[in-house]
Amino acid sequence: MHSLAQSLLVRFAGKLTWPELCLTLAEIGLVAVPSLWYENQPLTILEAFAAGVPVIASDLGALPELVEDGRTGWRVKAGDVDAWAQALTEVATGVRPRIDCVEAQVSDVMINHLPAVLALYLISTPDERHTSSFQ
Repeated sequence: MHSLAQSLLVRFAGKLTWPELCLTLAEIGLVAVPSLWYENQPLTILEAFAAGVPVIASDLGALPELVEDGRTGWRVKAGDVDAWAQALTEVATGVRPRIDCVEAQVSDVMINHLPAVLALYLISTPDERHTSSFQ
């Protein structure tokens, strides 16, 4: 997959530190979440929205509730490789209209929720994660 992506504008970044993630999100135009699993509220999507980056996500689980088609990103049928290829091509070639200022379109609840979620993830031990509560 890495060799196929070299000819495209795709970068596999791997695990990033928080400062690296912030810098990366500031440089990109789209986050892809091609999940095949039922997700509740992926931190990846919240981080993208907080940075003002649109998301293209599977139409599975709670992802359609987070990603509004044409407003905060696009939804694509989960597991449909052809649909994903078409959607990504349409975004890259401008067939799908560019989405700017996602942060202005995302509800305050999601953006205000992100710091609490990050705080939970940054707690050092798994035991502390299970006993923490949001204030």
